[in-house]
Amino acid sequence: MKLGLSEKWQAASSALAAFEVMVDRKLEKMNLPTTGSYDERISRLATVVKKQAVPFNELMISSFRTARAKVLHQGKEPTENELADIVKYLKAATYSLFPD
Repeated sequence: MKLGLSEKWQAASSALAAFEVMVDRKLEKMNLPTTGSYDERISRLATVVKKQAVPFNELMISSFRTARAKVLHQGKEPTENELADIVKYLKAATYSLFPD
């Protein structure tokens, strides 16, 4: 890639974008607003699903926020561990938010 972005960066950015879409889809499914910043939408969803005892913990949310800032906004390469966490948390969020 001419920008010097690796396959790890591509995988991480795709997973992070998928997470954002997943948050918006869950908000839509719950008839909640999808307006506002990324942080506002995640916080809105976290507040509601926590009351429903759906596993959507702060560590996962914090990891996504940190990774998103590094990978998408700063254009930096994720480490192997960061990429593994992104994939792990994306999978966990998928099963938690869309169990059917």
